[in-house]
Amino acid sequence: MRIVVLLLLFAMSGCAVRIADLALVSNRNLKLPEPTARNVVGRHCQVQWMVGQQANLEEAIDRAQKSAESANALANVAIYYELYSYVLVTRVCFRVEGDAVLLPE
Repeated sequence: MRIVVLLLLFAMSGCAVRIADLALVSNRNLKLPEPTARNVVGRHCQVQWMVGQQANLEEAIDRAQKSAESANALANVAIYYELYSYVLVTRVCFRVEGDAVLLPE
């Protein structure tokens, strides 16, 4: 009976992690300047052995922005969470795709 209780407790475990701190987010259509580059992609991945460090969404966003010259923001963004599990190893990635824009500072 104790084993059943322990298995149930293990099966009901979970966690919560902070994924990112974003300076600006909107799901509304805004008047933005023309993109400096379209369809830029940034990705950040981590390999975990059973447990480990999570992939960093902010790093994926930074990599997407830096892939276009003279851009300080992204518009029309799609964020993907990729999880590839193997026997004891898991590869976790954030992929960010969007249009790079230059906003006035």
